[in-house]
Amino acid sequence: MRLVEASDRRGSLEPALAAMRPRLRQLRPKRPLTLPRLLTVPFESALEREADSDWPFAISRARLADWHRLMIAGLDQATRTAAVAAIEGRAADDQAAILTAGRLVWPAAARLLAAACPSGHAAAGRTAAAETTGNEPALADETADDETARRRAADLLAVGVELVSLRALLPSRLDAPGSDEQASLKAILALAEAGPADRLGVVAMVLLRAAIRPVALAEQLEKLAPPSAGPRLRPLLDQLLRCHRAHLDHQVTEIAMAPEQPLAAVAETLCQLADALVGPTGQNGREATAEPDTMALRQRAATVAHERYAAAIAALTVPLPETVGTARAAAVKAREAEARRLARLGRAARRLAPQTPIPRLTETALRHLLDSGPAVNGEARSPIGIDDARLVEILAGPDIAWQLLRPTASASEPGRRSGSGVAGKPPTANR
Repeated sequence: MRLVEASDRRGSLEPALAAMRPRLRQLRPKRPLTLPRLLTVPFESALEREADSDWPFAISRARLADWHRLMIAGLDQATRTAAVAAIEGRAADDQAAILTAGRLVWPAAARLLAAACPSGHAAAGRTAAAETTGNEPALADETADDETARRRAADLLAVGVELVSLRALLPSRLDAPGSDEQASLKAILALAEAGPADRLGVVAMVLLRAAIRPVALAEQLEKLAPPSAGPRLRPLLDQLLRCHRAHLDHQVTEIAMAPEQPLAAVAETLCQLADALVGPTGQNGREATAEPDTMALRQRAATVAHERYAAAIAALTVPLPETVGTARAAAVKAREAEARRLARLGRAARRLAPQTPIPRLTETALRHLLDSGPAVNGEARSPIGIDDARLVEILAGPDIAWQLLRPTASASEPGRRSGSGVAGKPPTANR
């Protein structure tokens, strides 16, 4: 990423960057706060994402490099120098540095971006900034969609100081807002409603994309919005929620069609999907009845999760290779890490559809593992090792693990071995 950003070729490398982003989101590397990144902050959360590029009001990344060049070239030297000094050595998530430097450059950058015109336009299109610098801020081959995206980005830059400050008061993943969060959301919605026609749609999209349960947040936004925004906001929220549902459906299809997708990515996606679709439980401990289409999507996602779980646990619950030393330790560590990812996937499947037979599938696979050890003197099974005991506890939990591993079990009982190495209490190897 540092090489790409320093190369001034980001536009042509955008397809490669799109392929890298899922991995970058997992790794979350520390990234420096550069001038182009600073100029992107106010509208970054509205940018198209490769996983949900069909959201209405999303800002295309296609001309991002062009916009950066235009804005940086148009800033006066003193402003640019002061901004660079304010962000030098700072990380991309340093909110104090972002706001300090943003106050210097965002207003001017917004004017430059809004006033730019496609190359070849008449001289009447020249702006005050162009006359100052002697260069017309032109964008070659800008389409109507490019212009719309540019104007949306310029609008968010114009209110960047207020918008970024308010968003920093909210958690990165929005859930049921408390009183402080409600006050920030009210202020954001008031700021959105006071702007051009598109701003309310862009801001609503940004908030819903950050929500754990978008349907629940949409209800809150409607209550918190200024009365004057009501007639426009409800249709926008309905449109955005339809797009969100289509995005979730697409995610399930992608997982079903890509069995080679890493288990960690599958578990993360399905956990987020469960967060979005499973409502909170009431005082009776039961979840409110969901709409039929929601239940159908949950069942389809649970079926996909069950299929991936079945394939993964079959590959995981086999005896470790007969190695020693560091090779053995590495194999154990890798297996336990995969088991934790698998357990997370199993929990997501059961949240989506509680009747999904994850426990039965798990117990069957673990009994097979426990019964596959070498026999001693042709009769009794050898004692289970601590590494297998930890695996059982990660996948099945301590209670079921104790049922499978308890030392009082008969050696002849299928899947249960004597001599577990633990006497008198449930195994706690993973605690």
